[in-house]
Amino acid sequence: PNAEVSWRTEEAEILLRTLEDVSLGGLSAPPVHSARETRLRELAEGMLSKTPEGFNMTELLGGAVNKTPYIAFVLQECERINTLLGVIRSCLSECVAGLRGKLTISESIDRVLAALEAGSVPSEWAVVAYPSRKALRAWVEDLG
Repeated sequence: PNAEVSWRTEEAEILLRTLEDVSLGGLSAPPVHSARETRLRELAEGMLSKTPEGFNMTELLGGAVNKTPYIAFVLQECERINTLLGVIRSCLSECVAGLRGKLTISESIDRVLAALEAGSVPSEWAVVAYPSRKALRAWVEDLG
């Protein structure tokens, strides 16, 4: 009976520590960030701050008096760039939040981070982007 009491006491202490960790959001100690996470967070934050604002489509549509095929083409391209910029901002914001511990890092965030680390354009961006074989740095410079 004494062995069982001590075993149950140990199990209860483990359970209470687990509950305490869960109730504190797993933050019983300050999070430790690796150099890789810090480097990736700084890269994502830097790219996010340099991501250009999208085109003001209301202003562009209002200024297009004669909608020639060329004007229609330019407006479509502006919409595509706005979509791409929205995807880039969303992905980078999720990456930053994940690396700060405010968001769970999903598979898609992990893929974006791996691509950023490798210096290549993430597949999530390439789906809505223009075709290019450039490396990430040259691709982002071309986008701006």
